Amino acid sequence: MKDAGGAGATRGSARQTWREDQPQDDIYLVAAPFTLYRRPTPWGEAQVYLRQSDPDLADRYLEATATYLDLYSRLLGPYPYAKFALVENFWESGYGMPSFTLLGPQVIRLPFIVETSYPHEILHNWWGNGVYVDYATGNWSEGLTAYLADHLLAERRDGGEAYRRDALKGYADYVGKGQDFPLRDFRSRHSSASQAIGYGKATLFFHMLRRQLGDETFIAALRRFYADQRFRNAGYAELQQAFEQASGRDLGGFFAAWTGQTGAPRLRLSQVSVQDDPAGPRLTGRLEQTQPGALYPLEVPIRIELADGTVREDRVPLTGREAAFDLTLAARPVRVSIDPGFDLFRILAEGESPVTLSQVFGAKRGLILTPAAGPLARAYRTLAKDWAADHPGWEVRDDRDLDRLPQDRPVWLLGWENRHLAAFAAVDGTGVPFRLDAEARALELPGQTIPTEAPSPVLTRTLGGQPVAWMAAADPAALPGLGRKLPHYGKYSYLVFSGQAPQIQVKGQWPAGDSELTLHLAPAAEPPPTPAAPPQWTPLTDLAR
Repeated sequence: MKDAGGAGATRGSARQTWREDQPQDDIYLVAAPFTLYRRPTPWGEAQVYLRQSDPDLADRYLEATATYLDLYSRLLGPYPYAKFALVENFWESGYGMPSFTLLGPQVIRLPFIVETSYPHEILHNWWGNGVYVDYATGNWSEGLTAYLADHLLAERRDGGEAYRRDALKGYADYVGKGQDFPLRDFRSRHSSASQAIGYGKATLFFHMLRRQLGDETFIAALRRFYADQRFRNAGYAELQQAFEQASGRDLGGFFAAWTGQTGAPRLRLSQVSVQDDPAGPRLTGRLEQTQPGALYPLEVPIRIELADGTVREDRVPLTGREAAFDLTLAARPVRVSIDPGFDLFRILAEGESPVTLSQVFGAKRGLILTPAAGPLARAYRTLAKDWAADHPGWEVRDDRDLDRLPQDRPVWLLGWENRHLAAFAAVDGTGVPFRLDAEARALELPGQTIPTEAPSPVLTRTLGGQPVAWMAAADPAALPGLGRKLPHYGKYSYLVFSGQAPQIQVKGQWPAGDSELTLHLAPAAEPPPTPAAPPQWTPLTDLAR
């Protein structure tokens, strides 16, 4: 092993050792000819082990390691180990172990990994490696790590709203009847459904705790939990104890419902009215939980946009089937929105989320239509059969077998030559957000530049109330790669790849519209003013000290 040092580091001998005095629940052996880069930090040594010398790559990870060790040490408590190392594996992996992570050679060179997966792996040294998981009572570690790494960094960039909506959408698209289970039964991720619960639902569980208790109390509880349970097995019971001690509140009902029940609440807004009052306009209405299953304890956010351009935020306790609200306002309300920031774990209302690939990939049954003719017809059919092999409820047929698209199940259309592409591209009252010319093989996406060299587009839309997706490859050599990659892009409405590899060039979601949880109150003759920006939560990173 060569020791290349690093910025602020000193060179050492070819043989490197370190001593670790903290307990670990496993011992690992990872061997290869490595080049070692090192940098001291106040919380432990940052290390990078690369199979080939790459000082620039190493410096990026050394800097990121120092940044995240500092962030989480100040936020939660001191980093528990003597070093943290990024170790390059010889095959693609993403493993997190005590004091190091083992990542694949392509993974570590992806530009976004330093700000996404990497902090997640570092944080596992607090949750999972620093405090062990009592798996018999539920794996809380993945959800808490996702909340304080993936969600926290999204929150720092744009408020976290899109991240939470994607988590709710993942639950809606992938968790069907017979697949749901309570949080306390989650052990590890083994499917899209288990990920939607163990990561997505758990993320919203911790977010709701934070909303109810406040940032200071939330962080104080996590610090207490880490200090009390370090290098011990812990479960939701120990988490509940820490949050109760920090808040002085009885959280037994909250933990019992959200970790022990299946399903999710579905909300309804009704009986909204505005009355004039000497103290100011009064807004009254009713909130309901309409799901057939068990009820959940909720504090429902309500956002009210006023005629003077200001925004008021309130929360309505909803612990039973329904609750009324009666609010006196400073000006007349023009729009009322229920949980517009997706702060609750719940069933999304129709219109709150755009159609995406996850609705197609997550469906239990569907139809894949391949073109009967064309140079890629055989390759499309091979891809379709590979997809259907993993989804017993999906059927593969030629496009000439049907006169029109079915409206009783999701559909995949493959190929520019597909005879049903015209129906997919047709402009109708649903507001198609793209322009597709099948004859010219041309695509227009609002605000996007389509690559001219070997583009492979993927689009979604709704037809007859069902999600429909279309994909066409510019080169048959791109199809195997598209087949592997597309299931990992479930949160997107449209994608454009290029080349035989293929490489992603364009990705995005269609804009979502209003739903039944948003009510416009302004008369048609008096359009509401442009609303003020809604209040944002302070990112938890600002509380690190």
